[in-house]
Amino acid sequence: MNLKREQINVLITYRWQELEEALLQRIRAVSPRLNVIYAKDDAEDEKYLPITDILYCIWFPQSIVNAQRLKWIQLLSGGYNVLHGSPVEATDIAVTTSSGIHGTPIAEFVM
Repeated sequence: MNLKREQINVLITYRWQELEEALLQRIRAVSPRLNVIYAKDDAEDEKYLPITDILYCIWFPQSIVNAQRLKWIQLLSGGYNVLHGSPVEATDIAVTTSSGIHGTPIAEFVM
């Protein structure tokens, strides 16, 4: 049986600092099925959201309603209060957070 494996479009909208190409390549190397797109502004968000399967963000792009293929949102934040009042609340889109990953770096910074 030969299963057709579709491409998975991952949109990254992280804008606190520009992500280096080496990091993006490491993400792409996880699977040949991944098409990792790094949107650097709102115009690119709008362009790529209609084909996005996975969204990696801190805040939802304003045009999130255009993400018809979206299946999963990975939030960089530990909380999910960004969901309150968003159109995502009324969908079956999986939302995960980065809860717990910040503890060690914060403790090391404090020390």
